[in-house]
Amino acid sequence: RGRRLTLVQFDAAAQTARGLRDFAAQIERLRELAEVELASVHAAKLPPLTGLNGRRSLPYYLLLSTVGAAEPALLAAGIVKARVKIVYDPAVEPSPPQASSAPASSVPPPTAASASGEDAHFRVPVRLIESLLQAASEAVVARNELLLRSEELGDLSILGSARRLGQLVSRLQENLMRTRLQELNYVFQKIPRIIRDAAQVCGKRVAFEAEGGHVELDRTLLDSIAESLLHLIRNAVDHGIETPAERVRAGKNETGRLRISAALEGGHVALTIEDDGRGLDFERIRTRAVERGLVERERADLLSETELTELIFEPGFSTADRITETSGRGVGMDVVRERFRAAGGSIAVTSQRGRGSRITALLPQTLSITACLMVVCGKERYAIPRQHLVQLALLDPDRVQRLNDRRMYNLRGRMLPLISATALLYGDECAATERYLAVVRADRRNFALSLDDILNPEEAVIRPLSGRLSEVQLYAGGAIAGDGEPTLILDPAGVARLCGIEHQDFGAAFADEVQETAESSREYLLFTAGETLYAIDIAAAPRIFPINALDIQRSAQREVVRVRDDLVAVVRLDALFRSARTGGEIRHLLLFAWAGGTAGIAAEEALTVAAIGPVQTQAGVPGLAGRALWKDRLALVVEPLAAIRAALEEDFAWK
Repeated sequence: RGRRLTLVQFDAAAQTARGLRDFAAQIERLRELAEVELASVHAAKLPPLTGLNGRRSLPYYLLLSTVGAAEPALLAAGIVKARVKIVYDPAVEPSPPQASSAPASSVPPPTAASASGEDAHFRVPVRLIESLLQAASEAVVARNELLLRSEELGDLSILGSARRLGQLVSRLQENLMRTRLQELNYVFQKIPRIIRDAAQVCGKRVAFEAEGGHVELDRTLLDSIAESLLHLIRNAVDHGIETPAERVRAGKNETGRLRISAALEGGHVALTIEDDGRGLDFERIRTRAVERGLVERERADLLSETELTELIFEPGFSTADRITETSGRGVGMDVVRERFRAAGGSIAVTSQRGRGSRITALLPQTLSITACLMVVCGKERYAIPRQHLVQLALLDPDRVQRLNDRRMYNLRGRMLPLISATALLYGDECAATERYLAVVRADRRNFALSLDDILNPEEAVIRPLSGRLSEVQLYAGGAIAGDGEPTLILDPAGVARLCGIEHQDFGAAFADEVQETAESSREYLLFTAGETLYAIDIAAAPRIFPINALDIQRSAQREVVRVRDDLVAVVRLDALFRSARTGGEIRHLLLFAWAGGTAGIAAEEALTVAAIGPVQTQAGVPGLAGRALWKDRLALVVEPLAAIRAALEEDFAWK
């Protein structure tokens, strides 16, 4: 871009700043004067806790992009005693080398990944990475088919080899997928300038906080939602944060607060944007919706705050009175939602008048391969993405009720809209075979989907649908199952839109999803093994399968049992956590997808699903999340996949 690239190294502890806050302010001041490409502690040069002169030392580095020399910007920001090295100067070199210019048949030389040169990266053409990822996807399909055929043969030695190969393929695929991941700092570092420009235009003061910039997301996904993310930031400054005078009248600090955070949750990235501004004006939204013909006046007066919030995602909706640089054009939130949906994610808004708003988005970390649950509807097989599943259960006809001409399901006192997947796909006359219930999440809504049968979980390779099929909103894409046959992936958000439950509010049945994730409202499956009570978050969607303890066999020094056509490794929590045993008989397995197959946690008695007391977290014990009380009885809270990994990965036969 014709800019100079400069590496700056200095001791952060030797600066004029009086503490971390002052030092952070210096770095932010520097961002206003130059583009900071990288900024971090210089880990390779970290000394012992105490330096040579008896003082603390914190080596730090910056990578700056400037039009001219970097020294004036450093001096203005108060950075002193710094070593400066020009990495690239456009006056000396015509242009920096580009990764895409390397021929496909050559292997470019390594380049230093850090100032120390201790770690090295290779520049690899993007098309080569894409080719490797495609090969990994095909290998996953072949692995699934091999595991299926091995289980059909029933030869434990062949099955053991197939499982070892399956684990290696999983590990290879996982590492290759990481080559496409990029830290969210790639977008986060652009936000301070966006906020500064928007605040200057609107005459506002905004303090920005960011957390979780180290979280990684697929570069393709990151590029697809980056502009939408920045649009949400501009919206928060323009519509959310008040002017200094308005904030003073409301008893607030003159400077508004805007915070963005990211966290990795079970293979998905959760993004949250919060502000402490005025919140949504629900009456204004109601009025504008009527003016634009989105809803009739009689209906508008009956809309709840939840339904009014959904209206801001309608095409062309805006509450701005005039067109400015940041708002009033009538495009925005509808496009944002569609882009997040196209990326396989969801977005929702919650707000409190006078206290601020919160935008919550959930995205898969990568799109190429996803964990799915294979189900049967109308004698055909379909896949449901794991990230949309909340709970699985047997369907009890006595719990089916009707409310406002809609079928509802009473799930432990909570009324959920009930949709028959078979009737939706094949007509009402085929719905009599529904036996199971899947509670799925679509955007901010949970609803129940009835199914004919539940098969096995699988890692599926996602294939986009082509032609007219891509316009059918019921499907998120296609997948290749373990037996090599194609399978359609159901899209819960599309089902909700098609069935008209996307914008409906069923009162207490739909509590705020953000609040629902609080620890106090989580529900756990409680079961016993030995003399110990255990709890597993039902969000992990365990399948409970009854077994006979006499059917458990030993293979490769591990206990296994056949569940339908699958050979399942048995994990005993009492052995893993060294808790007391009574010699009780195993009656159930809690089944989870693991290592390309299935593993089961042994349970003597499945007690109930209930909320438990606050979980006191405990670190250092793999698979143990903490402890909590249920009816004055101590329960160990288990992280199922971590527990299975800790129990089985010690033996290479199950890797």
